[in-house]
Amino acid sequence: MKKFCFLLMFVFTLGSLDAQTYPYAGSGCSDAADVWGFYKRQCVSYVAWCMNRDHGNAGTTGSFPFRNDMTGTGTDNTCSPSSGQRLSHACRWNDLLALNGYYVTHFPTPGAIAQWNGSEKTGIGALGHVEYVISVNSDGTANTQSYNAAGTCAYKAYSNRTAARYIRFSRMKLNDAKLSAFVKGQAVSVTASLTNNFGQAYNDVRIRAALYTASNAYVGVIEEKTLSFAANEEKSITFSKSTLTSSAGDYKIWIETQWGGSPWVLVHKPFETSTIPVSIVESSLTVTPTALAFDYFASSKTVSVVATGGDYTATSSATWLTLSKTGGTITVNCTANAGASRTATITVKQSSNLTKTVTVTVTQAAFVPSLTVTPSSLSFTSASESKTVGVESNAPTAISSNVSWLTVSPTSGGANTSMAVTARAVANTLFTSRTGLITVKQSQSNLSKTVTVTVTQAAAPNILDVSPTALTFNGVAGTKSISITASGTYTVTDDASWLSLSRSSGTGNGTMTATCTANPSTTAVRTAVITFKQNGLTKTIAASQNRKGYSPDAQAQSETDFALKSLYPNPVSDALSIVLNSNELQDVMLEIRTIDGKPVSVHKQALTVGENRVQIPVTALTNGFYFLAVFKEANATAQTLKFEVLK
Repeated sequence: MKKFCFLLMFVFTLGSLDAQTYPYAGSGCSDAADVWGFYKRQCVSYVAWCMNRDHGNAGTTGSFPFRNDMTGTGTDNTCSPSSGQRLSHACRWNDLLALNGYYVTHFPTPGAIAQWNGSEKTGIGALGHVEYVISVNSDGTANTQSYNAAGTCAYKAYSNRTAARYIRFSRMKLNDAKLSAFVKGQAVSVTASLTNNFGQAYNDVRIRAALYTASNAYVGVIEEKTLSFAANEEKSITFSKSTLTSSAGDYKIWIETQWGGSPWVLVHKPFETSTIPVSIVESSLTVTPTALAFDYFASSKTVSVVATGGDYTATSSATWLTLSKTGGTITVNCTANAGASRTATITVKQSSNLTKTVTVTVTQAAFVPSLTVTPSSLSFTSASESKTVGVESNAPTAISSNVSWLTVSPTSGGANTSMAVTARAVANTLFTSRTGLITVKQSQSNLSKTVTVTVTQAAAPNILDVSPTALTFNGVAGTKSISITASGTYTVTDDASWLSLSRSSGTGNGTMTATCTANPSTTAVRTAVITFKQNGLTKTIAASQNRKGYSPDAQAQSETDFALKSLYPNPVSDALSIVLNSNELQDVMLEIRTIDGKPVSVHKQALTVGENRVQIPVTALTNGFYFLAVFKEANATAQTLKFEVLK
């Protein structure tokens, strides 16, 4: 008989949902059997496909746990079956499945089988009807899917259904499951979250996690427990086994329950595969590379570890070799080697029942000092100055100076570095040259090298000049200024009691004054010599004072025919203005001289009677002090004034 389920009533169609993945989807009845032993597009065929899909067997080949002959091979076609017979018609399912561990209740749950016998609802044929529950409404009715409900062997979906009973895998529902790594020879565990999917307490429930092959053949039990659940209670249960002996390969974990003398049945996870795939692997440990070679300096390398079936540990045999582990990578750190070559080992062990060990051999080269310093000597002028020393070292270095006037920066360097060291000498104010040493020393060990750089600095220049070189005082008391150009420290004295000086010594460039008392004589001119001394150099100024009542300033012009009155600006940057007085039309020479008297330039100038103003360009001169000398002819006495060029 082809019509195993039939319903003559108006139905509400929800839509095809996942019906199109049913391998025999379509319409029209068929005398051909499906792979589960039911006629295609009958209600029992469609629900069998739903059950197998929930077992993870949604295809049409291979072995399937939900089949027509799963309850037995007897061929009685009546609706009053006995143990050992096939499911065949929908009206036989409640009795036969209950005998085989399935749970029959009046409460719908998603994934359950809605079942009616022929006499339990108008329109149901004598052979009964089954549907698959897809959801449950708040009023307790169910939304379902089925084939051949209207006798056309076609798909239909229904809402708000109330079946005579509902058949489930068990009273329990699988929520989630987590597995440890399944490694042959090691301990394994399965943690499952289960809910008592029924509104009453469920006591002394036998629950187990079992291992099946990928084709659903029973292999063995991981662990069995007996537990009690309150109504609707959820529990997290861990099943464990100390040693897994099964061969490597692909398997499934079934969470199963059993009560009374019925078979063990799979706990259902609605709308998902209820079996849990797992692969058993062999324990293995791979370490690469198995040898490391370090240079003598501190550095790091890595080792890769692939440990199948458990974590691993890594230890070092030497204090100079340290390890840090992150996942499958070991970072190996060695300190700098200060002596001969050395060897150590790294031992990698698998942390499991089947402990495996791999050894990594580590060698480090001996330290060979290498230090290059260039140049080997430095020469500085007497001025403040900086120069560079290049240092290349394969070990840490310390850099120092043995004199306070010579500093170095930086004062240290790391291993395997190439750096520039700045050596700075402060100005030498002494009139003698001086020397120092820069020492570059490796601080690695007693095998280290030391290199020195000889440093010399020139003596300070010995310069002493004064201006003017002659002073003439009137007969009255007076003061005159003296300019000194000096590169060091000098002393100054005079040999007359009527003349006093504002200082007796000084350092560097500056000015001072000479002061005379009034000359009491109306007939005698008195003289003196002012003497400057610095490091063997002597400069003198001839000082004279006219008799009382005589003014040489008033007669200077008539005696020499001209007078150098002034020059400006001072300091000067571009052009020097000169003021001269002349008694007659005449030519004079204007000569610029260095501070030590060497001529720089000479200019012939025609003077008119009276005041003359002349400009001389100085843009070609470098910064410093100079003298302007005015004279009529070579070797004649010159009138001089000192000025400074500052740009």
